[in-house]
Amino acid sequence: MSFSFKKFTFIISLLLLQSPVAFSLYNKASFIHPASPKSHSSVDSVATGYGLFDNIRNKSANKVRRKDSTNLFSKKKKKVAGSAGSTKIQVKLLKDIAGTGQTGSVIMVTPAFFNNKLRPTRSARMVSDEEVAAERSQSAAAEQSVLVAERELQDALADTMVVIKRKAGPEGHLFGGIGPKIIMNALSEKHPNELWKKNKKIKVQELSDAVNEKIIKGDIKEIGNFIAKIKISDDIVSKVGISIEKEA
Repeated sequence: MSFSFKKFTFIISLLLLQSPVAFSLYNKASFIHPASPKSHSSVDSVATGYGLFDNIRNKSANKVRRKDSTNLFSKKKKKVAGSAGSTKIQVKLLKDIAGTGQTGSVIMVTPAFFNNKLRPTRSARMVSDEEVAAERSQSAAAEQSVLVAERELQDALADTMVVIKRKAGPEGHLFGGIGPKIIMNALSEKHPNELWKKNKKIKVQELSDAVNEKIIKGDIKEIGNFIAKIKISDDIVSKVGISIEKEA
């Protein structure tokens, strides 16, 4: 059986291509020997059965890993951002807490701060929005009631003249001064009102001589007529006349 020279050459070529040694001689740049796994082929698309597709597969695998790791980290970040530790609760302070608030204040705090500090010391309690709204409504009504009472007292004190008698010497010098406490007692007796006891802000703000309007520092020590400014609240002030007479 005879073969043509072309067929013979084709068969020899196929045999050479099936041999790693022969192929390496034929094209060294595209072959990676099994004993040298760290070598890299300059041609990624050659398939020889010895791992020449590894570069392409590794690149694809690396892209998948990077994508998966990115998704993993993004999920973790979302979980942290929505964690329960970042949520605050509404509480009402039952005591003055330095750096936090005063008694009666409604504030937002973290659950950890409430459970670890405020609740064990009974310094605060949790309140709902409904409770806060109800308390504010009651507080507003109480403030309005106090304001009405303050205005009524202001009207009652307007153009009032209080007469106070004390022992005095021949030249009109009093044996003991007339101070704010005595004046307030005289006013409360003449104009009875619950605010005298309830409102601690009511006080004599200023004393002056009725004739020359000279401000008097301290107690009144002479017989005569004077003017007292009575502070009922931060926004309400009333003037009353004070007449100091010699006791017979």
